[in-house]
Amino acid sequence: MVDRRLNMTDIVMNTLEELSGRDNVAILPAIRTDTSVVKAGRHRKFLVGYDPKSKALEDYTTATEELLRLLQERDNANTSQLQTASTQEKDGREARF
Repeated sequence: MVDRRLNMTDIVMNTLEELSGRDNVAILPAIRTDTSVVKAGRHRKFLVGYDPKSKALEDYTTATEELLRLLQERDNANTSQLQTASTQEKDGREARF
């Protein structure tokens, strides 16, 4: 969770962005601090059941959607690479005959 009011948050976020750019690793959107998260935990409830309009829940939803999009892109790229390799292998076999 991210509390933008803290100076340390800016330092950490800037460092993460630098590492992300250097290593080509995506950063998911930040999850804002929200008292509903703690309260839901105290009541032993899921956040969505405790406070469906909480800011943290919005952020978790956004982060989840982004993660799913990134995973889908990765899977599509892997599928494309496998299809290309399979086609090249098939073409290579046909050329020998």
